[in-house]
Amino acid sequence: MGACQIRKYEENKGAVVIRVENNPLAIALGKTDEPMCHYLRAYWTGLVSEALEREVECTETRCMSKGDPHCEFVIVKQASKQVANGNDRN
Repeated sequence: MGACQIRKYEENKGAVVIRVENNPLAIALGKTDEPMCHYLRAYWTGLVSEALEREVECTETRCMSKGDPHCEFVIVKQASKQVANGNDRN
């Protein structure tokens, strides 16, 4: 998986930023135009969701296959379905 580092953690917001350096998956993919580490995105989603005991969403914001120096994943707590659908009444 490469060298992983938690770069930021905000428990009250349910936000985590994880950096992966020397990611063999991204290196094997070669050059791409968009982030391609879907396996690691799913891995971090499941791991952080279980650790925080809440649903989370994960976005890969940097990817070595795009030419970035490392892969980076931003994980935030998932918006409720009502808010996501525009049904928030507050």
